[in-house]
This record gives sequence, structure tokens and C-alpha cells, in this order.
Amino acid sequence: MDRSRFCITGMPRSRTAWLAALMYAHGTETLHEYPPFFHSLEELGAWLCAGTAESPHGYADGFSIIYHAPLLKRHFDGCPIVVIQRHPLEVRRSWEAWDGPISDDLFANVMRKVIGFCRETAQSPNVLMVAYTQLETYEVVNRLVIHCTGRPLKAWTWQLFHRLKIELHKAKCRAPVRAVSGGV
Repeated sequence: MDRSRFCITGMPRSRTAWLAALMYAHGTETLHEYPPFFHSLEELGAWLCAGTAESPHGYADGFSIIYHAPLLKRHFDGCPIVVIQRHPLEVRRSWEAWDGPISDDLFANVMRKVIGFCRETAQSPNVLMVAYTQLETYEVVNRLVIHCTGRPLKAWTWQLFHRLKIELHKAKCRAPVRAVSGGV
């Protein structure tokens, strides 16, 4: 498998921000959602393709399935993809608590897209499906990290991130990100 780049995705509110931070602490440059960092998908793609097997670039974004599934499948063909699967009712509750009410039509459309992507890619050897509830165990998160990078997750990194919840920093998450010292 080509481990120069990888994608972690799933439904919104499926710990992709947490996983991006964990992967970065693991020594792997990983972005959560591209707009704060790049002006276009083309810029994101160029950055991702600049990764190497020794120094991969990662992208963690639940919305990538919803808005860019064909591009995601094409761009990460042969590269690791992780899909976090979370119960739809839990997703909706968490999403609405984070962003406010979501229409039934919007949520049904999102579900159709995610389910379709999962069905299309379930048998692909580069795709790893992970249950959201299992992100609470070192063994599962370690398997995810190895799938993406080929390197095991250090126990200290796990200990640091295991109890971290992004919701505690909602205001910071919504603030615009500014590139420090020349870029990403």
C-alpha cells in the first residue's frame, strides 16, 4: 500500500479532529478540514502528494465523503483510507449540539452519501472501517495508526490523547487558523 498520504473520514462529529491531532503528535503531518489551510482542493492535493512513505501527509475530514467522495476515492486509490462509523442518531445529536438544528432532508442526504461510499469501498484492501465506539481502545487506535503510517502508536501519545475531547475547545475550533512561520 502507498503510505505517502492517507485520509481519515466518516460522518461529521466522528472524532476526525481528535484523530488529526493524534496523528500529528505521532509525527505525521495531518490536517483537519482543508479550508483553514488551503484555498482549494487542488492546493490540498498538491500538499498531500508531497508526502512520502517516510513522512506521509494525512487528511482527516468527515465532510470529505459528503462533498468529495469521487475525488477522495480517486486521490487516495491505493493509499490508506479509514472510515469512522458512528450510529446515525448519535451523529445527529452531536452535530446539532455543535452546529444547531439540521433538517431531516439534509441529514438523510448525508446518510445516503456515507452509506453509499461505505458500500462501494468496503472490500477495498486500502480501506479500514472502524467503529466510533472502539476509538476508546488503544488496540483499535493503534491498528488505525499502523494502517495509515506503518508505525505503531506510542503508548505515551495514546495516554496524552485518550481523554482529550475537542468539544472542550469549541471556541478555538471555530476561530480562523493562521499559518505560522511560512505555512503549514
